Amino acid sequence: MILYINGNEHYAGAYAVINTMYAEGDVDLWWMGQSGHPKNIEVSFGRTLSKVLKARPIIEARHYDSDDEIIETTKNFIANNPVNEQVVAIVALDHFDSEKVKELAEWLKSRNVKYIIHPHADYIKWMSDHKHLTNEFGYFGETAQKAWAANLIKPLTRIL
Repeated sequence: MILYINGNEHYAGAYAVINTMYAEGDVDLWWMGQSGHPKNIEVSFGRTLSKVLKARPIIEARHYDSDDEIIETTKNFIANNPVNEQVVAIVALDHFDSEKVKELAEWLKSRNVKYIIHPHADYIKWMSDHKHLTNEFGYFGETAQKAWAANLIKPLTRIL
């Protein structure tokens, strides 16, 4: 099984343990470009969930300019995934246009992808409601990432 995570940089664990959003912010990893820094990805909720579910994680979350980019990236991965494994997708959208969400959900369903699509604001609200504080960059740390992963276990078990 593949656990596919997409959304903005929060979903890549930006600044969770390393004070950078992208790998390219680390002089030793400049060649990785704007992918999430591996040390932040390692403690991200997606990596934590993948370990619990014994799934292969694909985390494409990063800073996007629009929900359309998140949707396009998600569709490209699913459409071009050569591996014949079940894909479970967790996608967070910043603006959560109901028509775009409906269209993406139907598209994923037509490809037998199990999914959770939610507004990014739900993540922020949940973190705030559960007293997780942001760091000086406005992002949540490792403990908060693990807590968010635990929060997603129940909805995931309902769709699996």
